[in-house]
Amino acid sequence: MDKLFTEIYSEDSSPYGPSGFLYTLWKASSELSGYAQQDAHESFITVLNQIHSTSRGSTNVSCNCIIHNTFAGQLQSDVTCEKCGNINSTVDPTLDISLELKGKAGETVGEKYTLEGCLRRFTQPERLGPKEYSCSKCGKGSPVRGAEASKRLSIRKLPAVLSFQFKRFEHKTNDRSSARKIDVPVRFPSSINMAAYTTLVLREMEKENSHGPGAGVPFSSRNLGPEALYEYDLFAVINHEGQIDNGHYTNYARFEDEWYRFDDDKVTHATQAECLSSNAYMCFYVKRHLDYKPYQTPTYVLMRETEAQKERERELKEKERGEREETQGSPSSSGGGGAGSVNGNGSGASKSVPPKERDRLEIREVPTGRPETQIKSKEKMMKTKDRDKEIDDALLAMV
Repeated sequence: MDKLFTEIYSEDSSPYGPSGFLYTLWKASSELSGYAQQDAHESFITVLNQIHSTSRGSTNVSCNCIIHNTFAGQLQSDVTCEKCGNINSTVDPTLDISLELKGKAGETVGEKYTLEGCLRRFTQPERLGPKEYSCSKCGKGSPVRGAEASKRLSIRKLPAVLSFQFKRFEHKTNDRSSARKIDVPVRFPSSINMAAYTTLVLREMEKENSHGPGAGVPFSSRNLGPEALYEYDLFAVINHEGQIDNGHYTNYARFEDEWYRFDDDKVTHATQAECLSSNAYMCFYVKRHLDYKPYQTPTYVLMRETEAQKERERELKEKERGEREETQGSPSSSGGGGAGSVNGNGSGASKSVPPKERDRLEIREVPTGRPETQIKSKEKMMKTKDRDKEIDDALLAMV
């Protein structure tokens, strides 16, 4: 990925074939290897999972890798018992949202082939039969005769980048030959407000239409956060041309305010109108105003600082352990201020001096210079004293 982005933003205008990226993808996923046709959505999810698993900061809980910081959101499923009103909620992570192009009974809904219509059906309550749900509050672990429930999906957490996939390929059985493509146009906008499909807004709308606490109060007057946090702008579209067994992928992408069409090695200038009229298979929207918090340090900076602090602590512990080993391994000298043991700087072994002789030697400490220089000065003075003594002894013998 680093090499891919380096090539994209380089000044070289020649076409770039991401063969290295493709080879790495083949090695990481055997299902996508080879020259057979593959689904763009499956490839997209595989790439995200591989980057996530090899990124620093990748964890299974509260992951702060680049993939989850960009694409990760949360879907909430609320199952409401119509007998007692108990709500059972489940939150699941998601990297994209797959939208049906058919109704529950398999019929086509021509007038609703829009992104907004697909999202409305995605968040519309679905009725569950008495055998499909057992209420934990009034059912006591077994289905209640005549009791029904409704299930609703909503977006609990909006990611920085929204990825939508339209389910154009349906498989009625495990036999791939029976699969077919739903080749109908789907209208999608250049910008979209996602507030109406979030858990918070849907619950506030239910309160407004109910007869309980908070009923009758317009949800727009409640504290739902800035409206700008729900606004997204289109920046990329993946198209599928042809049928399920002989199709071809192209895509549109926006760079700043300019649109481009990518068809294998052909990159041509395009318009936003051409993009919006294309037969979309996947759509990508980026949040218009990212909710940065300038008073908080980003998680990747905190992680980097924590690792640096741990490295400094390890170096300090190793240094202290080395000093202790050096102190314990060195021989101790008797008395203080005398010529003790000499270190291993090529000065030879330590020399023992009798106490009376050591007292007679007047060796001055050298306050400056390196320790080995001071030791050599002491040795030189000792040799001079010894030589003077030998001369004195010789003169006495002659007398």
